[in-house]
Amino acid sequence: MDRISALRAFTAVADAESFSEAAGRLKMSKSAISKHISALEQDLGVKLLNRTTRRVSLTVAGENYVRRAERVIAELDEADQMVRQEAAAPSGRLRIAAPMTFGVMHLGDFLAGFLKQYPGISVDLNLNDRYLDLVDEHVDLAIRIGKLKDSSMQARVLAPSRVVLCGAPKYLKAHGVPKRPKDLLAHQCLTYTYADGTTAWKLKGSSVNVGGPVHSNNGDILRQMALKGMGLTLLPSFIVGGDVKRGTLVSLMEEHVPQEQFINAVYPPGRFVPAPVRAFIDYMVAACNPKPSWDV
Repeated sequence: MDRISALRAFTAVADAESFSEAAGRLKMSKSAISKHISALEQDLGVKLLNRTTRRVSLTVAGENYVRRAERVIAELDEADQMVRQEAAAPSGRLRIAAPMTFGVMHLGDFLAGFLKQYPGISVDLNLNDRYLDLVDEHVDLAIRIGKLKDSSMQARVLAPSRVVLCGAPKYLKAHGVPKRPKDLLAHQCLTYTYADGTTAWKLKGSSVNVGGPVHSNNGDILRQMALKGMGLTLLPSFIVGGDVKRGTLVSLMEEHVPQEQFINAVYPPGRFVPAPVRAFIDYMVAACNPKPSWDV
């Protein structure tokens, strides 16, 4: 008996509740389907299906067996697909979602290099700060910054995301350089709009309720305001790292700024990761290590 063919025949009939429809799906004759299942029942010594002239239904033993049989078939199909994809260059469409500022500032360079290395892949890029449901939105991979929410999604760290408290030299000359967290209360602070509506800056061992002239949900706007000397800001290094390197912004109080954040790739669960997803993640990890270009 061909056990795999028998399992495919059995699971197809169980799903369709019809020998004829199962035969059509598997491109086999109805008699061949029947022979496979009869051989399987004989080998197991149990009846898996109730057959009448009008319908086909699972027996109790069949209901217990079909779930395991479906897992076996799914794992075999997954293994076949994985081997085929590994034998060929990754190809196909890759749907990526990423935060607006990170995407605009950095993804263009990454994608140019990635697509040059993998010309068989095309990318559909969605830049959006909204927290997308990958399955509902048909997204293959999302780039997310900071602490990840609990979910069933798989994740891999692409790069560290240092946080920088900084200000323009002209602002610091006019208002002084803060040394301790409480000093921030006397400064104009450019704050990011958090989901909870607070403007507190969480530093090591303290949380400071700062205030200032600009409160925005876009980090690049805060960066531009800081460059114009409008105040201090607390932003990821992928936004302000280049400015700190050039000296147009000055990093402050580094010993008080927490550094637990990461840039992550998040993708739907499953032991088989599509080749374009795996290729992009590996490319990003290699490109960002040992240190991303924007870091200071």
